[in-house]
Amino acid sequence: MCIVQGSRSQNLRSKDRSFSTQSFGTQWRCFRSLAAYRSIQSQDSCQTGFTLIEALVVVLGIGIVAAISAPSFLSWLNARRVERALVEIEAALQETQSEAIKRSKNCRLTIPPPNATGTNAVLTGDCLVSGDRTLQDVLLTHTTNPTTTWDITFDFKGRNTNPPNVGGIIAVSSADGSASIQPRCIQISSGIGLRRAGKYNPLTSQCTP
Repeated sequence: MCIVQGSRSQNLRSKDRSFSTQSFGTQWRCFRSLAAYRSIQSQDSCQTGFTLIEALVVVLGIGIVAAISAPSFLSWLNARRVERALVEIEAALQETQSEAIKRSKNCRLTIPPPNATGTNAVLTGDCLVSGDRTLQDVLLTHTTNPTTTWDITFDFKGRNTNPPNVGGIIAVSSADGSASIQPRCIQISSGIGLRRAGKYNPLTSQCTP
């Protein structure tokens, strides 16, 4: 029995040593594989980035996109300026007429001669509570008299008395003269001073809705 037990003990110890040797070998192989993987990963991370050719291609692509989109953006910007100027004119007319009724007196809004101030025409008036209006980066014209100012005058009833018998048109166009941007206009009637916004035709001097 002792001999059997002794041989069994030796077999168990030899198996333990064999298992330990195999386990250590497996761990060592795993360690070497992990170290090799990390080395490759480190080399890849060091090699990431843009080459000079790739950077030039990106810059060239950005330049092409900018060159294509710039004219469209400028056209959109000029169109918005025309619309904004039309809103400013309409607001100045409305304020002048309202103040004439409120104060029971004649109130005047002065429209400068066409192109007299370049692309920054200024609307002035004696009843503009919110101040003068500067129409930036647009061309302003009117049809009453091409060489003089137009003093639009509203009486205490809000009626347009100048010109007394006919109305007039105030037109706004793009400062660069682009034909792709539609000029806009406001037509003011005589008498009760009704206003109508529309599209302006420079050839016929007509303001149509």
